[in-house]
Amino acid sequence: MKNKWFQIVTLFVLFTLIFNACEDKVEKDTTSPTVKFVNPTLGSILSGTVNIEFEIKDDKELKSLSITIDNESFVTDSTFMGRDTLKVSYELKTKSLTNSDHVMKVSITDMSDNIHTESVSFQVDNQSKWITRLPEDYLCVFIMEKSDGYIILVEHKQNDYDSKYKTFLLNQNGELGSLIDTYPDLIPYDDNNSVLVHRQTKDGLYFIRKNKIIKINNDGFFDLSYSINIDFENFVRYSEGSQGENLIASNNGWIGLKKETYPGFIEFHFYNLDDSDVEIKRIKVPEKMNIWNYKLQLIGSISDSTFILTDMEFIRSVDFRFIYIDLINPEKSFVDSVSELSPSENYNPFVRISKPPNRIQLSDDGYFILFDHNRGLLLKYENESFTHEATLETDNRFEHQYFIRENDIIMFGGDADKIFNYSKSGSILVTKNIRDAFGYYNTIQGVRTNIMKTNDGGLVFSNIGDRSASFTILKIDSKLNLPKE
Repeated sequence: MKNKWFQIVTLFVLFTLIFNACEDKVEKDTTSPTVKFVNPTLGSILSGTVNIEFEIKDDKELKSLSITIDNESFVTDSTFMGRDTLKVSYELKTKSLTNSDHVMKVSITDMSDNIHTESVSFQVDNQSKWITRLPEDYLCVFIMEKSDGYIILVEHKQNDYDSKYKTFLLNQNGELGSLIDTYPDLIPYDDNNSVLVHRQTKDGLYFIRKNKIIKINNDGFFDLSYSINIDFENFVRYSEGSQGENLIASNNGWIGLKKETYPGFIEFHFYNLDDSDVEIKRIKVPEKMNIWNYKLQLIGSISDSTFILTDMEFIRSVDFRFIYIDLINPEKSFVDSVSELSPSENYNPFVRISKPPNRIQLSDDGYFILFDHNRGLLLKYENESFTHEATLETDNRFEHQYFIRENDIIMFGGDADKIFNYSKSGSILVTKNIRDAFGYYNTIQGVRTNIMKTNDGGLVFSNIGDRSASFTILKIDSKLNLPKE
């Protein structure tokens, strides 16, 4: 009996020893999982809606993860439990974050509760480039930049014949805010955006609609106490029908070239911002200049007393010609031409020459551009003379807008979808396609795309889209980088 118990005890001890020996061979998991950031990486600049992506691995099995941004919870996920490696992606709407630096932390846990945390710093910048869709039947007329965003003036279609002016807030990220004010009077609906002449001052925005000057204060409210009228019939050529064809913004108000005057004279009308009285100045044109007043188009001013015009009739059949007029010293007036360039085929100066507000923009070093169909003629004004510096070839047509910066030139055509960046020697530096921002939208012929320079060196395009869809406002940065919708 004793031997039997001895055998039982011996077998139990042996079994226990064997079991413990086997158990000791199962090593405890002490290896933490790993994470590799794909997007963002250190120093990334994010905007719009982006995918946060990273790769996670474990030597055995993953359990869960958690993500925080600036110590605030962003994602908690365990749907991948049991896998040992995978690439994860989560959508981040960066407009929910401030335009500043941020820190993202990712903590990975495996099935043995080993935890590994990695962090990455990135920057959010939604104010240098963005896309904003306007409500249906809204057309953006003008944009005023503020320190904390923008005020936009829109034309809101009421029916097939009438519309109303409204102002809205737009924040730095381009998000449409609340309605500020509505102009009380109905205006004829115009999907071509015929508010062509405007002047922005420290007191607000002045613009001309039909025969009336309308003022918007810096807070976005219409100044109904301001009332000055302009007789547009003096400046519109009936063959074109475009409002303000011979009316341009000046330093103090507006200058108009009267469509009809005494033979041998050119007549200018000067309108002050704060005075309804008009000052009229006439200049006798030397016969040798061979120009006719009713065929002239006022395309820009060098100063409030010197102007550049084109001869609509003369330019049709001969070299590109422009006229320099000096009101103070008429004897200094002259006719000049870019002799090596004849007008392009099917040239129509009534629509090809840049119209208000896209008038001559004389840079600090004297450069400006005149347009001949799909070419920009880069001219330089210096010591009361002009030199042709370069020809800027584009595949854009119709109305062009341009900005001459310190070292380069940006040009955009009103019915095309490309932005051209040139050096001042005329060589092309960069071409950007607007469609890259939208995928399928482009600018529409007949709808004016207004462009405004912003304080950060970028550009805002006010009307881009499709007639069958809502229009958009597009902001690009100073390096012409496009946002992504």
